[in-house]
Amino acid sequence: MNPTLAEHIDDLIARHLSDLVALRHDLHAHPQLGYKETYASAMVRRELDAAGVEYEKDIAQTGVVGRLGDGGGAIGLRADMDALPIDEQTMLPYASQHPGCMHACGHDGHTTILIGAARVLSELRDQLPRPVRFVFQPAEEIGAGAKRMIEGGALKDVSTMFGLHGVPMLPVGVMASRSGPLMAAPADFTIEVRGRGGHGAMPHLCHDPIVAAAQIVTALQTIITRDRDPVDPAVISVGSLHAGEAPNVIPDTATIRGTYRFITPATGVLLRSRMNEVAAQIAAAHRCTAHATFDQGYPVLVNDPGVCAYAMSIARRTLGEKAVIDLPVPVMPGEDFAFYGQHVPSFFAFIGVRPHDRQDYPGLHSSQYDFTDAAIPVGIRLMCAWALNGGPSA
Repeated sequence: MNPTLAEHIDDLIARHLSDLVALRHDLHAHPQLGYKETYASAMVRRELDAAGVEYEKDIAQTGVVGRLGDGGGAIGLRADMDALPIDEQTMLPYASQHPGCMHACGHDGHTTILIGAARVLSELRDQLPRPVRFVFQPAEEIGAGAKRMIEGGALKDVSTMFGLHGVPMLPVGVMASRSGPLMAAPADFTIEVRGRGGHGAMPHLCHDPIVAAAQIVTALQTIITRDRDPVDPAVISVGSLHAGEAPNVIPDTATIRGTYRFITPATGVLLRSRMNEVAAQIAAAHRCTAHATFDQGYPVLVNDPGVCAYAMSIARRTLGEKAVIDLPVPVMPGEDFAFYGQHVPSFFAFIGVRPHDRQDYPGLHSSQYDFTDAAIPVGIRLMCAWALNGGPSA
């Protein structure tokens, strides 16, 4: 991409930016959970219509795929649209109007970036070396929306996928990624401990599932420290322990719920096996029983080496050498963008949202989080540059 074209892209972004910021604030004020993103989906369709971009709608219920150009070998650019079941506490003038639901992961920013990229690339459609597909998907947080988009034909004619996610750990203007595994395979587990309830004053007549569950919670961490190769990343975190209602009653059951994450499939098998064993044997020592169940989860997000080399090179030319970080190791959150990588060579990266005058910033999934407007043009520049340079085989 020549300097003149890059300057033209910046001019186009600047021309659209104030309107895009208003769109982002509007999306932030109207969050909806996975597969219910009717507000965002309608906005996307309206914006694609205005930009002269054809599209298919109602993929995976609320998903939209915009099309620039015909034929195969298309470059796919993806954004997620769903919000989280969190009560917003930002007190912003455009804070969520839906109690108990907010854009606490910045998907309003991701959607706005892709709308902006569609506007810019539509104006430059004659200079596109390959067709482009704008993939607006539902339900990244829950429900594997990417998987359902693929089943609905979102990757038809697509040969390469690109995605971005804003993160508060990086300042605005910085991008970070790596070749190979970038994000863990996340999955949830439930352990149900069954005992024999009774009066809290007579515990000797009971088989207390709470005591067993408490020891199971602490023992689960020994799987990470003693059963797993220390250089193979993995996490087990308990997020919920529920048992009983009354203070003087030992209940019949206790339920442990949490998340586990891993990078290598063999470690995932190990974690599931050992969680079942540890829970069952500790429960038996307390005259209880325990059984663990595991959800399917998302796969490991793996950046294709060839696509990664291309994307990082273009990012350095677009943002500057010092603004692109090659991460030394994967991170343990998960992302359903991983499903795209199972079908076509793909690349995913993080862009900074921390303002330069802040030393810290509210974390993702926080009730105080808000995607930073200054990161919008950064994301658009990257998306446009990846499309206009033709992809790794160009």
